[in-house]
Amino acid sequence: MSDTLQCQQCQSPIPKNALFGLCQKCLFAIATDPDSASQTRVQQKGTRPERRFADYELGRQIGRGGMGVVYEAIQVSLHRRVALKMILEAHIDSPSVRRRFTIEAEAAAKLDHPNIVPIYEVGELDGQPFLSMKFIEGESLKDMIHHGRLCVAPRTGPLPKNEVKSRELLVAHLISAVAQAVHHAHEQGVLHRDLKPANILVDAQGRPHLTDFGLAKLLNQLPATTHANPLTIEGTAMGTPSYMSPEQAAGSQVTVASDVYSLGAVLYEMLTGQPPFKAATALETLRMVTDQQARRPSSMLRLIDPDIETICLKCLDKNPRARYPSALALAEDLDRWTRNEPIHARPVGPIRRAMSWSARNKVGAGLIASLCLGLTLALTLLHLTNQQRRRLDLMRAEHLQKVTLGVEELWLDPTKTYAPILSSDLKALANLVPRDPGAHVERLTFAVRINQAPVAQAIVYAPLLHHIEGKMEAILHRPVVFDLRLYKMSMGPSQPVVRNETDFQRMGSLAYIRAKEAAPGIQAVLRELLDREAVIFARKPLGISTLSQVKGHRVAFAHTNSTLSFLAKVHLARAGVTASQLSLYTNLAYVDPMYIGSAKDNPSSRPEGEMDAEGLAHKAVVRAVLRGDYDVGEIQARYFENYRYKRGELLELASFQVPSDVHVASAGLSPIIVKAFQEAMTSLKSSQEKKMLARLQTSVIQGFQIATDRDYDEMRSMIRNEWLQFETGVAPSSQTRR
Repeated sequence: MSDTLQCQQCQSPIPKNALFGLCQKCLFAIATDPDSASQTRVQQKGTRPERRFADYELGRQIGRGGMGVVYEAIQVSLHRRVALKMILEAHIDSPSVRRRFTIEAEAAAKLDHPNIVPIYEVGELDGQPFLSMKFIEGESLKDMIHHGRLCVAPRTGPLPKNEVKSRELLVAHLISAVAQAVHHAHEQGVLHRDLKPANILVDAQGRPHLTDFGLAKLLNQLPATTHANPLTIEGTAMGTPSYMSPEQAAGSQVTVASDVYSLGAVLYEMLTGQPPFKAATALETLRMVTDQQARRPSSMLRLIDPDIETICLKCLDKNPRARYPSALALAEDLDRWTRNEPIHARPVGPIRRAMSWSARNKVGAGLIASLCLGLTLALTLLHLTNQQRRRLDLMRAEHLQKVTLGVEELWLDPTKTYAPILSSDLKALANLVPRDPGAHVERLTFAVRINQAPVAQAIVYAPLLHHIEGKMEAILHRPVVFDLRLYKMSMGPSQPVVRNETDFQRMGSLAYIRAKEAAPGIQAVLRELLDREAVIFARKPLGISTLSQVKGHRVAFAHTNSTLSFLAKVHLARAGVTASQLSLYTNLAYVDPMYIGSAKDNPSSRPEGEMDAEGLAHKAVVRAVLRGDYDVGEIQARYFENYRYKRGELLELASFQVPSDVHVASAGLSPIIVKAFQEAMTSLKSSQEKKMLARLQTSVIQGFQIATDRDYDEMRSMIRNEWLQFETGVAPSSQTRR
């Protein structure tokens, strides 16, 4: 009897584990036309229907697009409900479609946010790629708008004013949450490029979840691909025309401003019930996007609040530099509007300021009603005020464009080691009100080494430096400004504070010790209050249960020169394990030649290229161990926790605390300046200030503590003893006897 199985529909050869006993062509024909399933026998004698695909039992189809299909499924090994996405049969051999799957996986590897749908697993079975995602119980924002449940514009009959306001608040809260998720993606170097209601899922509690990063652009890949594949209509249009920014529709370079535009288009549809531009054909729609101005929402619904309309139209500005500088700035302006505070989308004149104040202080507003006659004069001057406002808006937009382009050009220039950003430019990027420092200003520089996304990183640091300027000014009784310098991590190990190129620098603990050796005059001034844990783990089937059993196995470290990898080697040395006793050990991020050891002196070490994002390197370690490329790995515990569903395969061998980052002052800096900086930073204690600190780190920084060089003596001892023992195989006592 032949072992060859045949499709029960068309009799073509199929593998033994074929889903439903069907070939892929027939399977997706059923997905296309579910009614045909009743006409297809997919049941073997005496058994229930075979609905398995890899580790998943498929349920109903919950989504389908031009290139893929999504099923509700159960991950059998974990009894977990998931959404399983696969490529349609017609596109399985398409390199571009497969690339979209790869991009979606790469983007998801960078993201960890409560309003972004996480991807659990990426794989391929019998040539069919698949993505396993968290299942969101709810429906798409597209359907909720269509049925009028999340739309201000009424579907039947006029609405009372209070109902319109209530719906506007719901809309503002939802878009604010989505914008914060988009900002998180931007901070990790990911542009979504296909933001639309269909890609936003709303759960039963009304929380939005952003999904489908198949058209995402990884910012660190931008220079090589910006102009290689311009957007077109014929079959490969990158995005959805009604929600695409003008520059995206024209095939020009896209930045975070493009996603801000798309958020505005979604907001517009939630306000009016229709996207800002929609024509009979995609080509006509794109022409409208590039050539026409969107109608004011209030022209379609008179009761639309003018401020939320202003926020929406600012996002939809044809000039990318005139939009919000970040998705976070959009979210913050929406939050201001929900609190009846003046918005930042335009300068707030006396009339609007009074109206906002009245909304928050109804009793007080009644007491001063008699003064309303004075507004007549203000109305007379309003025309002149509006003209001045437009001139200021144009000047700010031009300034913002100049700053953003300047930073990006410097960052992409391979001959430049850093991108300098003046304090005034930093405030323009973050939409902060600039100070007029006047004469006799104390100008300082703050440096940080980063991997990517300089504009997004600058926006993260801007509020902190702006806040510190004010606090130090109060302490020193003279104006203080902080310029920011973003140094490229890829340009090598040398620290700018060692070269006296900056006044203050944020760096890791191990980096500080090495920098102190190179420049004894620098000083540690602050330590971040941050609990950060790391783990060493192994694959369970190998039978490794203790660190001493790691001998003879393959170990993957995230970084060569990080404090975390250093401490992992210390713990291995304490367990009696040295580098020479490992069959292989590798650093999955760039190798820093400043640190002797693995890459240069140990033939069993093999560096494997660069990874631009720290999180990507950590996640690469877990995946390398799961794939069997390595047996043991070390990463931050928060990344390991993301793989807790794999705990059946992974075993934690040890955990340890990782010292937080340190802020270092350059040699020769005035003690008065250093003390003022310490006082300003350690005084950040309010909830708003802590929220500002949280943006600097995925784990929340609770504040700062005064640091001294003695705080790092224990780590220096580890370098002389355990770390050296791991690298050389010689015990500290033996070295002493020599």
